[in-house]
Amino acid sequence: MTDGDLDLIAERSAGSLQSLRISPSYFITASGLLSFAKSCPNLVALHMTRCEYMTDRKLGEIVLVCPTLEDISVSRCWQIRGRKLHDKLRPVQKKLKRLDISVTGVLNLQMAKFMKGYPALEVINAGDCHMLQEEYRRSDPSSSFPNLAYLNLDRTDFVAQTWLKLTCMTSKNLRFLSLNMLRSKIYRIEEILDVELPPLKYLGLAGQDITDPMWQMIYEKLGKSLIQCDLSRNKSLSGALVVRDGNFSVLECLSLRGTRITSENLESLINLAPRLKSLDLSGCRWVERALRRTPFSFKEQASTKGGKQ
Repeated sequence: MTDGDLDLIAERSAGSLQSLRISPSYFITASGLLSFAKSCPNLVALHMTRCEYMTDRKLGEIVLVCPTLEDISVSRCWQIRGRKLHDKLRPVQKKLKRLDISVTGVLNLQMAKFMKGYPALEVINAGDCHMLQEEYRRSDPSSSFPNLAYLNLDRTDFVAQTWLKLTCMTSKNLRFLSLNMLRSKIYRIEEILDVELPPLKYLGLAGQDITDPMWQMIYEKLGKSLIQCDLSRNKSLSGALVVRDGNFSVLECLSLRGTRITSENLESLINLAPRLKSLDLSGCRWVERALRRTPFSFKEQASTKGGKQ
């Protein structure tokens, strides 16, 4: 695709166009994209993938002429740095619902400023970024993402624990929280789990040094809401639980790859999760091989024996 192609699209459908997705193209220039944006008064979604020319300043220029945007993705745009992105996106701060900055060169996004000025945000995908927030000392509960439902921070280099704790505590609509393989470990992740969490449907904590006491907290706080959970690569996790009232009533998908879960604890877990249908036990050496291959077989055998009686 070239600037000429964008001009042709603008001539034919710019007035009605609401969504534009641009894959890697070395023939589209920043000025050509800006000219196109000026002619699209109703553009709501703009997704740019691996656009090497896209910078914070150029994105700000596009947003300035296209204040209708609600969905912005600059995934794999390496020149996005993020330090003043909250200012560059100010023309859409009341409307912006989705922001994807995954796999960019973001060095400091200053997420606390997004909390204060972007109340409509529902989705933040910041996986594989460098630094999202310097150490955040304020704990003002009035700062929040009131509509945030999806937060992906997978493989991020640094996230301030104080900010993340506040976000989990105040984002009442949060349903998807992914903290898989954070490169800079949150050493007190139990403090995140200890706050009054919203009813998460997905929780990703792969490679985060999750222990059995933390697993107990997940069971007690999120057992009624979790549908998917990734606890892979937590080598200290044996899966032991003190069973109380309730179970994992809606859990369908669970990854325990590379953990120390035992056969006994696995059987107990499966009994607590009546809807569980996908279970990853790759590399779980403490589980008997036969059970690892067919983890639900013991339950089927038990029900068969019960039926014969």
